[in-house]
Amino acid sequence: MRHKLICVKCNAVQEQKPAYACSKCGGILHFEPEESELPYPMMGEGNTPLIPLLRSAQELDLDKVYIKCEFMNPTGSFKDRGMAFALAHSRELGVEKIIVASAGNASASAAAYGSRAGMPVTAIVPASTSMEKVRQAAAYGAKVIRMKGNYSDSFQGAKAVAQDKKWYNLTTTYINPYVWAGYEGICRELTEQLDKPADWIMVPIGAGPFLGGIYHGFLKLKEEGVVEKIPRLIGVQSDCCYPIADAYFRQATDVKEWNMTRPTIASGLNDELKGYTQDGAYTLECIYKSQGRAVIVSDEEILEARALMGREGLYTEPAGAAGVAAAKKLRLEGVLHKSDVIISLATGSGLKSSIASGQQEPPTAETIEELLNLL
Repeated sequence: MRHKLICVKCNAVQEQKPAYACSKCGGILHFEPEESELPYPMMGEGNTPLIPLLRSAQELDLDKVYIKCEFMNPTGSFKDRGMAFALAHSRELGVEKIIVASAGNASASAAAYGSRAGMPVTAIVPASTSMEKVRQAAAYGAKVIRMKGNYSDSFQGAKAVAQDKKWYNLTTTYINPYVWAGYEGICRELTEQLDKPADWIMVPIGAGPFLGGIYHGFLKLKEEGVVEKIPRLIGVQSDCCYPIADAYFRQATDVKEWNMTRPTIASGLNDELKGYTQDGAYTLECIYKSQGRAVIVSDEEILEARALMGREGLYTEPAGAAGVAAAKKLRLEGVLHKSDVIISLATGSGLKSSIASGQQEPPTAETIEELLNLL
């Protein structure tokens, strides 16, 4: 498929492919098709359900809160959208082997889609990555290597491997323009699933390419006349690691590297942006352009929101509940109005996480009499 890679900073067209940054200024590259491009479903990704909260919406004092169930993608996370799109373009780029840095979800997604495409995948993950996610990537045939440090260390490791061995880097920051272009398709889905346009979309973010892809997706729909406005995008970060939110509250455009003293339970939010702060700056730019906001939530607020979603039959990993936590916070602050249409992106499955939602161990009955007494 004919396309261009255009720098978001200087608008230069990158001729060499694959490419991970603008050769003129080092800026982020954006995928622009030169002809109509259809989605590339490889394993049924996308078209995930949009589920309204019922009793929980009343608890939040909001009329219309919807959960976009991205955990129902083939490998259990939104990363499948980007991987499917990137792998669909990989053959024309001459890709043979794949490297990816991941907090967990991207490694499983790259492994599954790489396996489907017949390409070997090596994943570099932080040493703290849950074994549920490590086992999932390994089950698809990936070679998984744990690396000391946080996600930024894994990012630098994957970047070095890609440069040294000439492997294709599918790391899900903004480094691969095809990956974050694959997130744009969710916007048309949301437009078709809603009878009234969304006012706010809650997006859990590390570096933030999911939010960036959503901004560009709605921008295209606005240019096509499909929507009248771009929903206001909320970038949700943890109080353990919030470099983008820090810049937002400073009313700045520059994002600084973060030094995390303790990780959040929402592993996908543990991104200090060390060595690639321009990714955070671009996400912040998309937040500003959408007239959105950044929000900081605590682990306690995330767990509370996760339990609330569980009572509605929705089981997500901690990062996937961060949007609901943010919605509750913004409603209490008076930012959200009761009648606003709100979408929260549940980014990954609860089956991927070893973090409990505060439940106690279930009791054990040894006899029918004991069973009846427990009821």
